[in-house]
Parts: sequence; C-alpha cells; structure tokens
Amino acid sequence: KDLAPRIRQILSTAPGSSELALAAVLALGDLGDTDRETIRLLQGHLDVPEHRLHAAKALLRINTPEALDPLEQYLQRIASDFELFWNVGIRVVLVLTKNPLKRRSVANILWAAMKEQPLPLWPIECLEIIGEVDDAAAQEWLRELAFPIESPLPDVGRLDFVIRGLAKFDTESAFQAAALALRRTQG
Repeated sequence: KDLAPRIRQILSTAPGSSELALAAVLALGDLGDTDRETIRLLQGHLDVPEHRLHAAKALLRINTPEALDPLEQYLQRIASDFELFWNVGIRVVLVLTKNPLKRRSVANILWAAMKEQPLPLWPIECLEIIGEVDDAAAQEWLRELAFPIESPLPDVGRLDFVIRGLAKFDTESAFQAAALALRRTQG
C-alpha cells in the first residue's frame, strides 16, 4: 500500500493505452487501493479498449460503493453495444448482482441488454438475475421460459436458473414449473 501514491502518479502521467498504464492499473487493483484518485483513474481506463477489463476487475476488487458506482454507470453506457457488453459487461454484471445495494439496478441494465439479443447468447446465470427486475415483460418472459412447451425434456441447467428467477417474484409458478420439469425428466 505504501506504493499506491507512486503508482497513481505513474498512471496519471503514462500514455493512456500504454503497457506502463496497464501495469499501473493491474498494480492498483492488486493493492486494492481505495483512494478516490485511484478510483477516478481506474474509471478513466474503462474507456481504454486494452485496459477496460482490467480496470473493471480492479474496481470490483476495491469493492467500495465509490468503486462500484462507476461500474454501474459504465454498464448503462455499454448496454446497447452487445459485443462490448458480452466481453466486459457480463462479467461485471455477474459480480455486481451479488452486492445487495446494486442487484436491482444492475438487473434492470441486464434486462435492457438481454431483450435485444437471442437467449442462447447469454450465460444461464443471467436468467436468475432477471427475476430481480420489476417489469411485467421481464416477468412474463421468465414465466414463458419456465414452462417450455416445445421440448419434452427441458434443458435442466437453464431451467434451474429460470425457476430461481421466477421464484423471486412468483413462488407458486416457480413451484409448478419445478414440478413440471421433474415430471418431464422422469418420463
């Protein structure tokens, strides 16, 4: 931690996309330095393509409200860019939703991104997260996924996360979906 001020100074003067700047981003993340200046500098590197994933990981490691707020803002900015959201944002979403203070707002950002892309592209963990969204369309979408009619044998792994999401707002339907899935898997 004694090195953090020097590393911040290096990061603030290094060329934005340089290897030196990347090394400083990594070092500050490893140190878990919670200084406001560190967070400001790391936030700036979310917009450097070669550094964005490392800057996001560093902010997640710091794990203070001041470090997580810029990540939430970043997710809002990139939600409409599927490739960027997929490469960086989805990792941030999966971690931020474990934070009770961020769970609902991050779930809303995820829903905005998910409804624009085909379901098979998303990690199955996202299906449970959508259960946090207070939106009739999101809830109806989860209900439809919980009761698949086209397949006698459901994708049990995917269905597990759908039912978990459904249980967040409709326990009775979640129970019925689980019972139906059990009947279908038993023949």
